[in-house]
Amino acid sequence: MSMALPGYALVTGAGSGLGRGIAIAFAAFGSAGVLFTNIDGEAALRVSTESKEFLTNPDYRALAL
Repeated sequence: MSMALPGYALVTGAGSGLGRGIAIAFAAFGSAGVLFTNIDGEAALRVSTESKEFLTNPDYRALAL
C-alpha cells in the first residue's frame, strides 16, 4: 500500500505497542516529523531514535517528550 503523509504527527503512547507502531508508520510513510510522547520519557526517546531507521522523507524530524 502506498500513502503519503507529508505533515507532522503527535503520537501519544509512542513508547510501546500501538502507539509505537503508529509513530514508526508515520516515519515510513513520509511524514515531515513526529513528536513522540509517552509516560515513560526514555521509551519515547528510544522509539524516536529507532524511527529514523524507517524514514522516507529526508527532512524528517523526530522529537520526544
